[in-house]
Formats: sequence, C-alpha cells, structure tokens
Amino acid sequence: MNALMYHDVVAAGDEDTSGFPGRDAALYKITPADFAAHLDAIEARSHAQAHAARPAPPAPVITFDDGGRRAIAAAEMLEQRGRIGHFFVTAH
Repeated sequence: MNALMYHDVVAAGDEDTSGFPGRDAALYKITPADFAAHLDAIEARSHAQAHAARPAPPAPVITFDDGGRRAIAAAEMLEQRGRIGHFFVTAH
C-alpha cells in the first residue's frame, strides 16, 4: 500500500493559524494550490494506469496526522474529487 501523509492545508504565510505552530511544524503544511496539484497528479496517474496494459498499484491512501482546524479544507478538496482521507486527530 502506498500512503501520502500530510499535516494541514493552509495558505502560505498562515502556517501558525492552524495546527501546531512554529517553523518545524510548518514544514509539514501545504498550501491549497499545492495540495490540489497533488490530487490532480494522483488523478492523472490513476486515469493513465486505467488504460495501461498491465495493472497498476492502487491510488495512495491519503492521511492527515496532527492537522489543525484547517485540515477540513483538505477534506472538502478530497470530497470534490470523490476521494477519501484518513484523519488522525490529537486530543488533550
């Protein structure tokens, strides 16, 4: 199984507004445009593989670990494309 792990989807410069703050945590956050580009690439690969002569591995599982409140944007983007994500939520 292939998996892609993300933390949060936030606008550039807004990394501290969602999830864990700080430079280290910001490394694991992605902009909505970049996440959309990732989803488009997954879709293009899946479409190309559907027409390939040999079977391809399934599309990767998409997970969000320790994401903040803005990770919901990722859920909406996934839903628009008919995909699901697995969200691991931290609690106090």
